Amino acid sequence: MMAMFRISMVRPSGGRAGSVHAKQRTADGSPYATPQPPLRRNIGRSAPSASRVQQIVDKSREYLRQRNPVSMCSHQCGNRGASGGQHASAAKGDWGLRARLGRIGWLGLLAALVPTAALLAQDEAPATDGDAATEAAPLPDALPYAATLEPIPDENATAALTGASNLLKLQSSPPSGPVGLVRRALADRDRLYGALGALSYYGGQVHITVDGMDLDDAGLIDRLTARQSKDPVKVSIKIDLGPSYKFKTVRLTDMQGSDQLPLVIDRKPLGLDPGKPALSGTILSAEGAMVSQMNDQGYPLAKVPSRDAVVDHADQTMDLTEMLDPGPKAGFGPVTVEGEEDVRESFIQSRVPFVVGQLYSPQQVQDLRKDLADLGVFSSVRVTTADQVDAQGNVPVTIAVQERPARFIGFGAKYETNYGAGVNAYWGHRNLWGGAEQLRIDGEVSGLGYNNATEPNFKFGVSLKVPGFLDRNTTLDAKAEAVREVLDAYTSTRGLVQGIATYKYTKQIDLLAGLSFETGHVENDQGEWDYTFVGIPLGAKIDTTDNLLNPTKGYRAQLSFTPYPSFLGSSVDMIVTKALGSAYLDLSGGDGDIILAGQLGISSIAGPDIADVPPDKRLYAGGGGTVRGYKYQSIGPLDKNDNPTGGLSSIIGSLELRYKITDSIGIVPFFDAGGVYEKSVPDFGSDIQYAAGLGARYYTGIGPIRADVAIPLNKRKSDDSFQLYISIGQAF
Repeated sequence: MMAMFRISMVRPSGGRAGSVHAKQRTADGSPYATPQPPLRRNIGRSAPSASRVQQIVDKSREYLRQRNPVSMCSHQCGNRGASGGQHASAAKGDWGLRARLGRIGWLGLLAALVPTAALLAQDEAPATDGDAATEAAPLPDALPYAATLEPIPDENATAALTGASNLLKLQSSPPSGPVGLVRRALADRDRLYGALGALSYYGGQVHITVDGMDLDDAGLIDRLTARQSKDPVKVSIKIDLGPSYKFKTVRLTDMQGSDQLPLVIDRKPLGLDPGKPALSGTILSAEGAMVSQMNDQGYPLAKVPSRDAVVDHADQTMDLTEMLDPGPKAGFGPVTVEGEEDVRESFIQSRVPFVVGQLYSPQQVQDLRKDLADLGVFSSVRVTTADQVDAQGNVPVTIAVQERPARFIGFGAKYETNYGAGVNAYWGHRNLWGGAEQLRIDGEVSGLGYNNATEPNFKFGVSLKVPGFLDRNTTLDAKAEAVREVLDAYTSTRGLVQGIATYKYTKQIDLLAGLSFETGHVENDQGEWDYTFVGIPLGAKIDTTDNLLNPTKGYRAQLSFTPYPSFLGSSVDMIVTKALGSAYLDLSGGDGDIILAGQLGISSIAGPDIADVPPDKRLYAGGGGTVRGYKYQSIGPLDKNDNPTGGLSSIIGSLELRYKITDSIGIVPFFDAGGVYEKSVPDFGSDIQYAAGLGARYYTGIGPIRADVAIPLNKRKSDDSFQLYISIGQAF
C-alpha cells in the first residue's frame, strides 16, 4: 500500500503565511487519521481545574483544525500513477508548497521551506507563556522539567535537531504550569519535523513522552496537575530518522506549467541534481539562485512564487516542480536621490554607472551602492528598484543616503622597543565642496624614548582626496608634507608635494600616475647631501581581499615605477621600482578562524652608485613593517659604528598563521626574513636575516590591535635579543 500526503499552504490576502493543513491517504483513497495540528492558542497561567484545562486544549485543537479551510486540498489525492500527479491549486493565492508525502511528515517540509518567523509565530506562545527563545522574568507557576534526546546515529542530524528543539534549549526557562509544558512540547514536535525535512528525512518520526506518558494522551495534563513530586518532569524525545530522500525529477516551468521559459537557467549551480539529498535548504538556495540568474538576464521583478514537491515513500524520492515568474524584461529607469543634505545631488547622480534604458543588471546596482559607500561621506546607502516597470518598460531606481558628520578628529599611538613610542593626531573634513572631497591634516611625533628622546621625529602633512576628478572612475590624491627624522642611519629634513591620479580600471585593479617634487637635506657619518627630486610615479595594484585591516582571503599585489630624470631638475638620474604582494588562505573552511598569510616584496634603485643616492632615499629593512626582530632599518650593510647605510636593492618575506582562540582574541606565530644590498639587483643567496616570533591579536570593529614579540634567529652582535611591536591592524 503506497501512502501519499499533500500539503497546501495559502497566504491569506494582507496577512502572514497561512496555516498548514494536511490530508493523508493510501493509494485506494482511504484516509489515515489526520494528525493533530499544534496548539497555538494563548492559555492563561492559572487553570481552574485539570478537566477545564483539557477542554481548553481540545477546543484549541478543534479550532485550529478548522481554520483557513481554503488551504485544505479541494479534491482527493489518489494514486499518482493513475492521476499523473496533477493537482489544481486550492486558491489563486497559493504561493508555497503542494506535496504528497507520507505521515505528519509534511508539516516538516513546510516548516523547513517557510522557516523562522511565520512558523514560530504560530507554534510558540508569547514570552509570558514561556515558549519564546528568551524570557523577561521567571514565571511564578513555572514547571521545571528535564528533557533528553535519545541517541541518533548521525552527528550532523543530532546537532541540527538539538538546535531546533526548544524543549532542550529552554530547560533553564520552564514554562507556565502543565499547560505551558504540553504546549511547548507540541510546538517542539513540529519544529523537529521541520528540522527533519531540512535534513531530507521526510519519513522520519518524532515521539515525545512527558512524565512517561505520550504527548497526545488525553489524560496528560490531568496527570501533570495531580503530580506531587517536586523533581523536574522527565521529558523524552525519540526520533527515528528513516531514510534520506533524494531528488528524482526536477522541472522548471513558467506559471502556466510550460517548460519553455523565455530565458536560460543554468542548473549546474542549483544543486537539484537527481540522486542528491532532497534538502529543503537546497531547494531554498536554488530558488534564490534562480531569481539571481533571472535578474542577471535583465528581469528585475523575477520571483519563484510557487513550487510543487511530491514525495514518494515507496522509493524515498521527491519530484520537484519549480514555477518561475520572470516578469518583464526591463531597463534602468530614472534615478531619484533621497536623504542628501550637504552632498550635491548632481554629484551623486554622476556616480551612477548606467543610463536610462540600459538593460537592468543587479551587479550594477551593487556596484553603485558600494561606490557610494566607499566615498566615506555616507553612514548608510540604500539602492532600491521599484516593484513595477514604468510606461517605458523601465524600472525606476531610488538612492537613499544618510550623511555622516562632515568633520572628524582622531588620534593614534604606537610603540616599538627599537624605535620608541609615537603619537599622532588628525583633523579632517569629509565633504569640503559638496562632492565628497576629503581634506585631512595630520601631525605626528615619534621616536619618543629612542635616542634618549633628545631629538624626536616630526611629521606634518595635509592631504586632499577628490573623487570624480576627471570622470567617475578617477580619483585625485594630493598631499604636502614636511618631515624631520633623527635615526641611526641618518638625520633628515625634507619636504614633499605630490599628486597622484588613480583610475579604477576594474573593481579590483587600479592604475596610478602622478607627479612629485621633493627637496631636503640629509647627513650621516659619511657626509651631507642637499637634493631635489622630481618624480613621475607610475603604478598598478590589485586587491581581491575581503577586508582592509583584517583580510581572510584573496591576495594583494602592487607595482610602482618612479623615474627621477635630471632633465626635470632631479639631483640624480635614477629609477625606483618596488613590487609587493601578499596572499591569504582560510584554513578553517570559511570561518576566518585560521588564516595562513604570506608576503613577499622586492625593491630596486637603478642608475646611480650608492654614494650618489642620499641616505634617506636608499632602501632599508628591519622593524615592524618589514622584518620584525631587528631594529628599524638595521638589516643590510653597516658602518664602523654598526649604523645602517642602506642599499640599492632589498627583499623581504613573511609567513604568519593567524589563529583565533575566541571571536575577539587570537595568536599569531610568524616568520620573517629580509636582506638589503648595495647593488641594484638583490643577492638572493646571501646576507639574509631571519626572525621568528609570536603575536597576540585583539579583534575590534575597526580592526585588530596587535602586539608582536620577535627574536632574531641569526643574531649579529649589534642586534638586540628581542623586539616588541604594538600597533593597529595586521602586520600585512
